[in-house]
Amino acid sequence: MEPLNHLLAAPSRAAVAAFFDALFAARHSGDPAAGAAAAAAALQLPAPDASALAAAAAALLRRVVYESSDLVNSADAVRALLPGALDARLAALLAQVLSAGLPAWRDAAVEQRVAPPRVEGCAAEPDGGAGDAEPALRLALRVRGAGPAAAREVRLSLDAAALGALLAGMRRVREQLAALA
Repeated sequence: MEPLNHLLAAPSRAAVAAFFDALFAARHSGDPAAGAAAAAAALQLPAPDASALAAAAAALLRRVVYESSDLVNSADAVRALLPGALDARLAALLAQVLSAGLPAWRDAAVEQRVAPPRVEGCAAEPDGGAGDAEPALRLALRVRGAGPAAAREVRLSLDAAALGALLAGMRRVREQLAALA
């Protein structure tokens, strides 16, 4: 039996929507067991059935939200991603619920994604070597991280060898990009 068919026992469309909302939240909270707990609580399912339902629903949610970026908000497109062994009424319900939740889930997924820091500004000044010291280049980078107030300044100093390696790497990147064009 297809585990998603357990959703036929849900008391309402709102209960199914709440289940998928809880499953999405559990995925991003780092607590995958919360999805099974939500299924067990909402549908009074035994633990093995709740776990199977949560796993199948999580796989469906992953397919709809993350792997099928061509879906905008179409119930028909969502229906095409559903397993074939679903009850027809459940397939229609899931297509409606998933297509309705899709915009909010995608927005939340984009908001929560982890991205590398972004360089917003750069200042460089030579650090001429005095006496035996080698000349170097001092950089001050203004970097913005993930949070709204996560801008900070990073200072570093590159000696001649490090600067040469950096420039050689940039040259290789430029050559590779030129070969693609």
